[in-house]
Parts: sequence; structure tokens; C-alpha cells
Amino acid sequence: MQDRKPLFWFAAVIALALAAYFYHSAVNEGVDPNSSSTMRPRLALIVGGPDAFWQEVVSGAKSAAEELDAELDVEVPDGTGADQTATLVKVSSQDFDGVAISPLAPEDQTRLISKLAAETKMVTYDNDAPKSLRHSYIGTNNVMGGRLAAELLQKILPEGGEIAIFIGDNERQNARDRRQSFVNALSGIWGIRPDDENETTEDLQQPVTAGNYQIVATYLDNSDPDQATANAEQALADHPSLRAMIALYGYNGPACLKALKKAGKLNEVAVIAFDEHDATLAGIESGTVAGTVVQDPYLIGYKTVEELCKLCRGNVTALPLPGSGSIALQCMVVDKENLGEFKANLEKRRQPVE
Repeated sequence: MQDRKPLFWFAAVIALALAAYFYHSAVNEGVDPNSSSTMRPRLALIVGGPDAFWQEVVSGAKSAAEELDAELDVEVPDGTGADQTATLVKVSSQDFDGVAISPLAPEDQTRLISKLAAETKMVTYDNDAPKSLRHSYIGTNNVMGGRLAAELLQKILPEGGEIAIFIGDNERQNARDRRQSFVNALSGIWGIRPDDENETTEDLQQPVTAGNYQIVATYLDNSDPDQATANAEQALADHPSLRAMIALYGYNGPACLKALKKAGKLNEVAVIAFDEHDATLAGIESGTVAGTVVQDPYLIGYKTVEELCKLCRGNVTALPLPGSGSIALQCMVVDKENLGEFKANLEKRRQPVE
């Protein structure tokens, strides 16, 4: 009988050589060699609007697309839920391997997101549509964000007093988590309780006592910066003893500053903001803003594209069950102490949204 050992070892050597070749090729091409496919996916990223936050998201997404060898189309609606829904409809008619959206109107968009998830890989980011069949969600830990805002308030105003909260709406999960965690933290409660989810828009208009703070109301503006300014002006007029304004969406900080300047109360009423709006950072520098809780929009964009690439290439071992998984990213407080370093890094990451 002929000895087959030399043939076996010859085949083994050839197999190892081929494996090494393909591994080397994958690394040189910037593709994750551990992925089960090296396809070049075509991806669509639908942002929430044209402002600076989304510029950083796009910057991170483009970096990931370049490193992971993906084709990326960026879609920029005008900042309204209706226009974003129209953009989602347009994208759904095209041949994308994966789509990511930060839903501005999650309840209205859930059915369309689920329909698209049945046809392609679907990821939500920054804001979730938890009732949809999306495959994954990438976003900031907004529960932690709300708590950081509360801790900052307790640091600068330990004696308590009247405060007002300003935010876009009570529909989006990130808004609810951010606000409720803030309120609970002032009351010495960690996180969010099941009953907290039952709060209605009408409930938010009522005064609430949280620790030694009196929340006079939560003002909703439907993501309209002009309405946000009007709300801030109304709060100052209705509550002359107001000690602090808590601005939980990015544009709310600048809106509060406008209202305070108009009322001649800059530096009299504390402002705690969210995100890195230019006017907010200028306020920190001048002392009119105590600090802002910032996310990492660059990392959100990067991780969103990275997750879509994993889904498209069949790397399912590290993925959660469709509709249930999420990747939570941390946030931090920016104040006068770390403002310079933060701004230096920020300029490197921003690029125009096209």
C-alpha cells in the first residue's frame, strides 16, 4: 500500500501557505481578518440634521468606513422627523447592504425601520426605536448622562433651590432616560425605576420636589431651537427665584443663554448643558455655563459603521439578538478645568456634513 503521509504533509503546507497569504491580504486591505467575509458593504448613514454634533458622527463613521473597507453614503435631513422619514423611504428603495439611522420620530418610524430590517442590516444609533426589529443599537448611556448632570448641579448649588429642565420631547428614549435619571439622582435614586416610564407630557409640566431642589417644570420644545428660547424666556418670567436651568439637548444650552442675556441674568442663574455646542463651550469659558455633559459623537459614528460591517460580513458570534441588543458608550463632564484639552480634540474631529 502506498504511503500517503508525504502527500498529507504537502497538502497541509499548501493550506497553511494559502491561509497566511489571505490573512496578510486582509490585513493589508484594512479588513478585519477575523470576519467571515471580506465583502465591501455599501452602507447608508442617516443623521439627525446638519449641526455640529452630526458633523462629528459623520467624521467617525467615515473613519470607520475607510479602515474597514466599506462604501458609505451619508444622508442629511433638515432636522425634522418628517424630512428624516422621507429620507428613510428614499434609502429603503435603494440597494444598501446596511442602513443606520438616529430616529427623530421613533414611534412613527418603527414600522418602516422594521420593514427595512427584514430586507437589509438595520442599526439605530444615538436614539433608539426599541419597538422595532432593528438588529442593534449604539448610543450613549443617557442614564449615566443624567446622573452626571445631577452631580454637577449638586456641586455648584449644594443648598438647592428652584430649577427648570429644558428638553426636546418626552417621546425619544434618550430624552426620557436623560431627564428621569437626572431627577432620580437628585432624590438619591440610582437609575430608572419601571414606574418612571409611565410619566406623560402633562406630568412633566407639574412641579416636582427632588431632594432639596424644586423642579418648577420640564419645558418641551419639539426640537425647535426658537421654541426652546421662548421656553427659557417664559421660565425666567414665571419663576423669578430660579437658581438653575438644566439644558438636556444640545441646542437648549445656547437657548438658555439667549434668554438669560435678554433678561439681564447672565451669571445669576446657573446653566448646566448637554453636548458641545459652540455657544455652550464659549459659555463655559466666560463662566456663564457651569459645565456640559458631552457624549462622544465621533465614537458613536465609528461604532455604528463597525457594527454594520460585522452584520454585513456575517460575524454574528459577537452580535446580540435582533431587536434586543445595544452598545452603550460613556459620557463625561466638560468644565473650565478640561475645556482647553477638549476643544483641541474637538477641532480634529469635526468636518462639514454633506
